[in-house]
Amino acid sequence: VTRIGWDAMFYLSKKTTVNQVGFGVTTYVPYSFIGVGWSTNEQYMSRTELKLTFQRYKFRLDVPIMIASATDGPTVGTYLVAPFLLFKVAQELLIKPLRNINRRREFMKRRIAMREKLWEQRSQALAVQQLLKTEAKRRLDEELGTDGGLVIQNAKYGVLRPQFAEPDDDEKLPPRTLDVTVPLQALVQQHHLILNAGEKHHFDGFYDVDPEGDEEKYLRVRYMFLNMPHE
Repeated sequence: VTRIGWDAMFYLSKKTTVNQVGFGVTTYVPYSFIGVGWSTNEQYMSRTELKLTFQRYKFRLDVPIMIASATDGPTVGTYLVAPFLLFKVAQELLIKPLRNINRRREFMKRRIAMREKLWEQRSQALAVQQLLKTEAKRRLDEELGTDGGLVIQNAKYGVLRPQFAEPDDDEKLPPRTLDVTVPLQALVQQHHLILNAGEKHHFDGFYDVDPEGDEEKYLRVRYMFLNMPHE
């Protein structure tokens, strides 16, 4: 008998790995890859089962629930596909949502733990931007004084394509984006903006908006050059 299927297990609590629950779908086929053979005896019929599982320490309880059974080849072939189709359904409706809930929980936990440090770094970055305003204004006037100069209209740095929504206002967490229009305009020289390679949060007026996160950070710049808008 050949067994084809899958199992998925989940922890009931993040504080312990003792208790787990799970489910799976398995199709049993009266066919062996070692010796070619097929049986139409009902004792060896093909069947597809839904299995519910509970595990605590080394104790494991499986509760099989038969979904369907058959002995003819075409129907059995259909049942062979069933575990994979049901896996895709479970993945979209259950596994992915549960995984996202856990990732969201971890994301919020990290952000709250670093709340004071993030606000401090944001304040420092904004203070540096205040100091750069005079230089940025001078560079802006130079670019506006020539036809087709480089003018930074808007620039943002941070998690611009978030997988998770921004935290609620009740948490009093800083946003994961930062307006960096002023520091970038201060770097413009003779119609050029040159940014050194490396992490952009090291630039003056920047900071790392999400140091513990695993989401990509981007720098988006909208600017005018040669009297044409660009991004």
